[in-house]
Amino acid sequence: MKKRYILFMMMALSQLAKAQHALSDSTFKQKKLSKTSIELAFSYYQQDGNNSAVTGGIGTEKLSVYAVGTNIQHQFKQYNTLTTNFGVDIISSASTDKIDYRVSSASVLDQHVHTNIDYQRQIKNTNVKLGGSIGLGFESDYLAVPMQINCAYTEPSKIRSYQIGFAASFDDLRWGRFNEEHQLKLVYPSELRYKDWYDTYKRKTIQLKFGFSQVINKKMLIGLYPEIIFQSGLLATPFHRVYFADNSLRVENLPKQRFKFPIAIKLHSFIGKRFILKTQYHFYIDNFGIIANAIELESVVKIIPQLSFAPFFRFYHQSAAYYFKPYKQHTIDEIFYSSDYDLSKFNSYKAGAGFTFYPINKKQKKANIEHVSLRYAYYYRSSKLQAHSISFAVMLAAENGKNKKSQNRDGK
Repeated sequence: MKKRYILFMMMALSQLAKAQHALSDSTFKQKKLSKTSIELAFSYYQQDGNNSAVTGGIGTEKLSVYAVGTNIQHQFKQYNTLTTNFGVDIISSASTDKIDYRVSSASVLDQHVHTNIDYQRQIKNTNVKLGGSIGLGFESDYLAVPMQINCAYTEPSKIRSYQIGFAASFDDLRWGRFNEEHQLKLVYPSELRYKDWYDTYKRKTIQLKFGFSQVINKKMLIGLYPEIIFQSGLLATPFHRVYFADNSLRVENLPKQRFKFPIAIKLHSFIGKRFILKTQYHFYIDNFGIIANAIELESVVKIIPQLSFAPFFRFYHQSAAYYFKPYKQHTIDEIFYSSDYDLSKFNSYKAGAGFTFYPINKKQKKANIEHVSLRYAYYYRSSKLQAHSISFAVMLAAENGKNKKSQNRDGK
């Protein structure tokens, strides 16, 4: 969960299956064509609870997010892939509306706009793939410029693969991008605007990612994915209130540096011809004092060749951060303090299912529907926060150009 709102992410862009039919006449061979796929996605997310950090750990957390987006992927023959995506999220939040204690304010309805361009290249005659991406995301009180580079290598035997990636995001937390005056500034709760609580409005995130996967046998694959994350700058949220035991009030304050160390272990098992079981374990620790464990199970069942069903379940537990206390339990002599329940001790449960339908491909020259997906999830946290999310996506795919036959150089 994010501190200011929870954004339900769109379903990930699916890769197109590579299939070409060899000609029976050995005199000719078929050239590989470029391919384009377009995914259109819509999602809806709704939550409710009673521990809003905007009002000091009490009050409504009611929030809704409507998101629409598109992913366009173009594969240039077999070595280069360019992916672009664009999305708009409309966020309606009763909790952030309490910044000004008004029924309607500039924060009651917000828009989050994001775009990203990703390029991947398979080095010719090798098993090395290089890539990178750059993006942009912004809303009224947030601007982010994320970027990353990555490298993957697969052994000739196809049994082991290795990945390494570097990512960075540069964020500006000032408010005012959609107001008429265009005055960018940090926004504090209305009664705390008599001074500047922070001396910076920037946040930087640096991430180093590693990956290793190993084929155990024909039906089992295991992977290990550790990460190192470093954040610096304004890590607190400017409009989060903290009420103290003596009834005084301040803006949330957190350290300006944070180290995170997540690691994931994934095991995929293929059971028969119709069933895949995906098992994941996640461990997380940081210098804020949070230690977390998560177990996730997802199965993919092929009901018929054109239809698959994928139920999933996730259990998550975390300890509280050093700097968290509920409403009016902080003392005035503390240096760092927060009543954001994202930093509290809690258990959470997430369950749901998805359906994916693959229409019969008639090999037409025009664009075909590659698949249609529908996914629902229910989320519950021990702090009584509840959420529902649903997403729908359609993938269109087409080959670009015409099939061409070329004669072998020796003419045979």
